[in-house]
Amino acid sequence: MDGTISVFDVARAKFLHHLEGHFMPVRSLAYSPIHPRVLYSASDDAHIHMYDAEGKSLVGAMSGNSSWVLSMDVSPDGTALATGSSDRTVRLWDLSMRAAVQTMSSHKDQVWGWHLFHRE
Repeated sequence: MDGTISVFDVARAKFLHHLEGHFMPVRSLAYSPIHPRVLYSASDDAHIHMYDAEGKSLVGAMSGNSSWVLSMDVSPDGTALATGSSDRTVRLWDLSMRAAVQTMSSHKDQVWGWHLFHRE
């Protein structure tokens, strides 16, 4: 709720560290399928952050939603990110450009979807 992300070593049941940068609740997390240290987070502060989860550092941020980012998913090839928002949009982000490249605004309510990319 305070915008921090707690990282644990599950095998050892041990807390490792916090990742900071958001100032409102974090709603969604996803690891990059091609860069396993990179963790993406979506927050009510309308930002998407990119962290080096092992190095404990914020490595980038993206913004463009006008309200809470409720859900997100990373593409299987790790090149794109899709976000669902309370502003009733789904945005497709190009991760190399760190920018939204497409906005779909036909939803009539908040977008809470978790799996925005097809996986086989």
